[in-house]
Amino acid sequence: MHSNDILKRIASQIETNPDLADEDKIQLLKNIRHLSEERMNILVTGGTGCGKSSTINALFNADRAKVGTGASPETQRVARYELDNLVIWDTPGFGDGKVEDENHKRNIIRKLHEPDPKNPNRLLIDLVLVIIDGSTRDLGTAFDLINNVIIPNLGEKKEERILIAINQADAAMKGYGWDRQNHKPTPELTKFLEEKVEDVKNRIFKSTGVKVDPIYYSAGFTDPGGKQETSYNISKLLYYIIEKSPAEKRLVIGSQANAYRMKTSTQNDDERNYREAAEREVEESTTSSILGTALSGASIGYKFGGPIGGVIGGVVGGAIGFFKSACYITTATCRANALPDDCYELQTLRNYRDTWLVNQPDGPYLINRYYDTAPQIVDKIDQRPDSESVYKMIKAEYIDPCVSLIEQHNYETCKQKYMEMVNALSKM
Repeated sequence: MHSNDILKRIASQIETNPDLADEDKIQLLKNIRHLSEERMNILVTGGTGCGKSSTINALFNADRAKVGTGASPETQRVARYELDNLVIWDTPGFGDGKVEDENHKRNIIRKLHEPDPKNPNRLLIDLVLVIIDGSTRDLGTAFDLINNVIIPNLGEKKEERILIAINQADAAMKGYGWDRQNHKPTPELTKFLEEKVEDVKNRIFKSTGVKVDPIYYSAGFTDPGGKQETSYNISKLLYYIIEKSPAEKRLVIGSQANAYRMKTSTQNDDERNYREAAEREVEESTTSSILGTALSGASIGYKFGGPIGGVIGGVVGGAIGFFKSACYITTATCRANALPDDCYELQTLRNYRDTWLVNQPDGPYLINRYYDTAPQIVDKIDQRPDSESVYKMIKAEYIDPCVSLIEQHNYETCKQKYMEMVNALSKM
């Protein structure tokens, strides 16, 4: 769901809230309009073959950037990708030649100094994501890019505008030490990767005086045969990006997160649940940005954490795919039919999605397409005066038959039935 669609839902609930003073409604709606105009610009750079495009796809909805899998680099110039109010600048890879690298450096420096056209007093690029190839020991090109190009041209608050990410953790020891069954590093490989993080951190600080906190991960990719590799630590990388982003722009990032990859990415490198941490960051920063200064008079009890804060946070959290289980239509249908979130129907369909559908050639594409369209479908149904009867129809004509087909192991027919439902509801 686009960030502006989420903001519209919040605005609608504020406008119809009888407990808010008119002057407070005006201020809150003004703050929402301001947020709707915010654009988040991320510059992604690194050496050739480090996995920039794969990382973009893993983070922000698949296939928005075509991934190079052949012999030639896929991206030959700074490419611009727009996802709602999120703008990603994907630079060419470094290391293909001195002349090419010098041209790339000049283009990056120019982009880092470019002012925001809507606010000339601030720079266009909010965050630089530097991706390092974790499969190689030769980091000379990466350190030259970071120490001599990126950091000297970040302006003030350099540490807030750069994030170092070490990709291809699975190949860091030439494939040795990677638990392929569970899609995560063994203790031996984890130790190696943590030492690499410390080495990168110390070398950058020694050369520039700037403190960075690198993260290692594996973006995964879709090979030419259509097989989807599982990502590792991608939700942690997303959390780091959100944390480093301006508070008023975090909703833009959260609303474009790749829900499927966030859910299926394997265990992070520590015990923290980064999907939940990202949820809190987006909800709290968006709520705080909308509420702004203290509300007045009779509305003073509706500050952050109170009813209005809860309404805002609830809309944000409920709308962003990577926070929830992401069975939007089924979840809404079951709730409308007074069934709990762990009811048999939901558990059956979630298990079907996560164990059978995801492993089909078209599975990841269908799941991502569903995540893109289902929130809008639910929103439209909720606005109908006959929403209750619509949800009863969905359960009787689609959900119950799908569950029955799964019980009969008729998985392909179930897929066709669910696609039929989504297509039918999209036309309502």
